[in-house]
Amino acid sequence: MTNDWGGNHHGVDFDPDTRGQAGQIIAFGRDEDTKVRLALDYQQYVENLIEWLQSATWNGEWLERAIAV
Repeated sequence: MTNDWGGNHHGVDFDPDTRGQAGQIIAFGRDEDTKVRLALDYQQYVENLIEWLQSATWNGEWLERAIAV
């Protein structure tokens, strides 16, 4: 679903652990020792992304996170 070209991704989890649910969106990859659920489904993920983009700030160099994922 996403890629930062450093081995990290956000993706749809079709085979979750016992505590997850199919279709959840997770962060995984080289820098993620533990998989992190970002949203329960794709709709919630997009809503979270829109909220983050609306509240993020730019310092001229890096886009700063305004909300925790």
